[in-house]
Amino acid sequence: MRSLKIIILLTVLTFVSGYWACSRTPQKQYLSKNMFSKALKEMLVIRYLKIEEAQKAELIKGVLQKYHITKKEFTETEAHYAKEPRFWEDVFKKITRDLQKENRRKKKKTKK
Repeated sequence: MRSLKIIILLTVLTFVSGYWACSRTPQKQYLSKNMFSKALKEMLVIRYLKIEEAQKAELIKGVLQKYHITKKEFTETEAHYAKEPRFWEDVFKKITRDLQKENRRKKKKTKK
């Protein structure tokens, strides 16, 4: 009976210490899909501008500052979702919708 209590106690302690260790390990925070999509959209537009690479780099820094994200956060999010096609499908659908909205807005302004 005593050995059974010891086994139960050790099992409980193992689970508690495992839970405690896992809860103390900081979870990697990735950018939200919405934030990532917005920043990526602007960066893709910049990529195709016919300007010097140094100017593009400055504009991209501005995008990162605008959304209060670091280059490391952006690239880690990109790498984290690299093998998740559903994520990328959602991101590119959002970018496409946003660009279409912007295009319609600009067309309305030029008609006036």
